[in-house]
Amino acid sequence: MGELVNAWTSVVQKDFDRALREAAGSVERLRGQDEPLWTAVAVLSLGGLEAGVGRYDDAERHLTETRELGERFDNDWLAAASRIQLGQLALARGALDARALFRDALKIARRAPTTTTSSCA
Repeated sequence: MGELVNAWTSVVQKDFDRALREAAGSVERLRGQDEPLWTAVAVLSLGGLEAGVGRYDDAERHLTETRELGERFDNDWLAAASRIQLGQLALARGALDARALFRDALKIARRAPTTTTSSCA
């Protein structure tokens, strides 16, 4: 889990090589544990990082895996987030079929339960 946090903070520091290493390490360690949600979050993070540095084939594989995990575990957030990133990846590749991915992500997000918060003055 610490590696995943390191990956996220490495992006802030613009150390993308470290971010990729940390995210990949996190995925490998979490796969060996019974942590399906955090494994999916790590795979989603890795896919997003890979897309950001132009490793599109690797990114597509990881983002597709995240979409499948989101569907398998009935997790609307993962299902929608993976589709958004797959849509962004399609746009980066110059594909014109990204609209369907964004539409699907919006449908999923709309049906997801939401919470409201109020602030106290």
